[in-house]
Amino acid sequence: MKLVNGAGYEVVDVILNKAYLGYWINADTILHFRPPAGILLASETMKDFHFVGMPRGTVLLAPVSIKIECQKKRPWQ
Repeated sequence: MKLVNGAGYEVVDVILNKAYLGYWINADTILHFRPPAGILLASETMKDFHFVGMPRGTVLLAPVSIKIECQKKRPWQ
């Protein structure tokens, strides 16, 4: 996974959001259409990081959602 300035990251784990059910394809595959609750990433550049409750050298990437209201100040908006 490439994120910023060509830095490489390895996805260690995907934390599924239990609010959204998956669609069972077969015994080994479940298809999810909604974003996960989080993605646990590791990288050589983060090998010295240690957050409480997470494996050393990992960081949690969690989705954030905000709503931006359109302010119709211009006629073309």
